[in-house]
Amino acid sequence: MKQLPNEFTQRMQELLGETYPAFEKSLQESPVKGVKLNRKKGDLTALTETLWGDPIPYGEKGYYDPVEKIGNHPYHHAGVLYVQEPAAMMPPCTVEIPKNGVVLDLCAAPGGKTVMAADILATGGTGTVDAGDLTEAKVALIKENAARCGLKNVSIRQADATVFRKEDEERFDTVLADVPCSGLGIIGKKPDIKLFMTKEQQDELCVLQKKILKNAVRYVKPGGVLIFSTCTLNQEENMGGYKFLKEECGMKPESLEPFLSKALWSETTKDGYL
Repeated sequence: MKQLPNEFTQRMQELLGETYPAFEKSLQESPVKGVKLNRKKGDLTALTETLWGDPIPYGEKGYYDPVEKIGNHPYHHAGVLYVQEPAAMMPPCTVEIPKNGVVLDLCAAPGGKTVMAADILATGGTGTVDAGDLTEAKVALIKENAARCGLKNVSIRQADATVFRKEDEERFDTVLADVPCSGLGIIGKKPDIKLFMTKEQQDELCVLQKKILKNAVRYVKPGGVLIFSTCTLNQEENMGGYKFLKEECGMKPESLEPFLSKALWSETTKDGYL
């Protein structure tokens, strides 16, 4: 049987505690749009003057955009910009990617993190990004976005992230692991999650995530960096993954504060998570 919305609400209240009312209110608000400038194709000043954008508080690599239906904007079709929510811009921006480094985006579709990392590398460096995802349809999305943005430093493949690739062991300076999750943080645009996401499914996702993270750790070069991210609010997935990496995989947390606006600093950012 499908889980009823009131059961879901009760579970979210237990999860979020006193912050639940703010969460419920946020679901009624329009999400903030964001655009990422493709610096090879556009001038930052001209773009922001055209789109009336202001710098986002997550760093200097993306911009808010109040323009409606940005997907139909000529700049979008020309690959001058990439539509991306501000929070989704964060993973590639919370690490100092070496200019000539090699990046792996494990669960890359639709390609936002790949585009961001590839653009960072293409600006003053010769680094490359390997991007992959599970299905042919997801890989097609990554290819479409990379091609539209004119990225030449991206290699794209269809791959199951739960299956270890020996040839990639200790190959990458930076590994992005934006793992499959319950999506509790994006209910505002996917309200059907209230009906279909169960506690049992969340438990299964925790197991899946750890399979992927165990492989992801083995792909990182000695001294390299792994970025683990989700779009959920479920602490069993989020902190469960963090503790797994720290306690069972031997990863050492690093402060996020050198990469974040002070507006986002918290009591946890020095410990490597937000």
